[in-house]
Amino acid sequence: MGRVTLEVNGKPYVFGCEDGGEAHLQALVARIDAKVRQVAPEAGAPGDTRLMLMAALMIADDLQTVEGQIAAAEARVG
Repeated sequence: MGRVTLEVNGKPYVFGCEDGGEAHLQALVARIDAKVRQVAPEAGAPGDTRLMLMAALMIADDLQTVEGQIAAAEARVG
């Protein structure tokens, strides 16, 4: 099992992953970090947990939007 240390909002976190999965995990954490950094200036000083939750909600909203678009496209096709 691989271990990798990645940063979110400038703070290090150690993650475990399958061997060879480090690059994939790094890409996922980079997306989370981008959302945290996007919301952090507007959020004041809510703490790490709240920042992570806000970022997770934004990512979930993005996912729900895309899933709706896919469902609509599939309905049009067939």
